[in-house]
Amino acid sequence: MDEDVLDELVKVATSDAAPDEVTPPLGDSWNPRRVAWLRAYHRHRRSGLKGGEEETAAIRVDGRIVGAIRLHRSDSEAPESLEYGIWLARSWRGLGLGATVLRLIVRRAYELGALRLIARTTASNSPAIATLRRAGATLQQRGDGTVHAEIPLDGEHR
Repeated sequence: MDEDVLDELVKVATSDAAPDEVTPPLGDSWNPRRVAWLRAYHRHRRSGLKGGEEETAAIRVDGRIVGAIRLHRSDSEAPESLEYGIWLARSWRGLGLGATVLRLIVRRAYELGALRLIARTTASNSPAIATLRRAGATLQQRGDGTVHAEIPLDGEHR
């Protein structure tokens, strides 16, 4: 993600996404601290999974950035597992884009040698849960209100 892409991603995030959907809680709104965190986060991941533990990418539709994804090697004990995250601009939600992006993420994780794709969401995020379920994920609701999803990356799920 070069600086031009990052500039466009920040513009989309700050104009068409809630801050807590894109960054950790760093105040009540989009503020300079959050924007700086977002820029640093993506800059730090430019080396990708081959040079680090995480990679990010912008999601483009018809040349416009509409969100971002990440793939993360979250467990050194299970390097065959990758965790993914996604956020989409509000104006691009509900159009089936999440399912399309998830299929691309599954393919990328498989190409990287992962055997499992992990996702975490909240129990109230019914669109994400439905997308994960359609992708063949096994879902486990946790006591803290989160949902853990796991997609096996075998021939059936590529």
